[in-house]
Amino acid sequence: AGSGNNVTLDNSGNDFTGAFTIVSGNDVSIRDTNALALAASTITGDLTLQTGGNLTQTGALEVNGATSITAGSNDVTLNNSSNDFTGAVTIVSAGETDFATSGDMSLAGFTLDDDRTFTANGDLTLTGDITKSSGGDATLTLKADDSIIFNTNVDITSTSNKLNTILW
Repeated sequence: AGSGNNVTLDNSGNDFTGAFTIVSGNDVSIRDTNALALAASTITGDLTLQTGGNLTQTGALEVNGATSITAGSNDVTLNNSSNDFTGAVTIVSAGETDFATSGDMSLAGFTLDDDRTFTANGDLTLTGDITKSSGGDATLTLKADDSIIFNTNVDITSTSNKLNTILW
């Protein structure tokens, strides 16, 4: 589409098969009724992903704007160490999650029921509350090569079973 052009493929009936590539695009919105695998992609603006199945990748992702992921209770595995998410990351909904970036990560607050791991090769900054409100025991792992930073008034809480939290 080109780095200055938006890509909007958000029809609820979309069902992409094989690895999906955005060679270049500005703001990109993709919706898939089932699982979605992302190949190496470059997005100069925001990335919005909505899936009815697991979200995975086959190549590194470069996103210069904000990233928003809605995967219901499905797993999200975007853990390529060459990923580069420079904007804020929001997990609207997901099951087990393994997410990585090669630099700093700004992570918005979220509610979780399953295990989640976030890895930053720079600083990892939490900008909102993390809450566990249902399901069995879960583990939240936050890894950073530099610092893990909690913005003012950010809490990690559980009102349902254990939420084991690992800061690494």
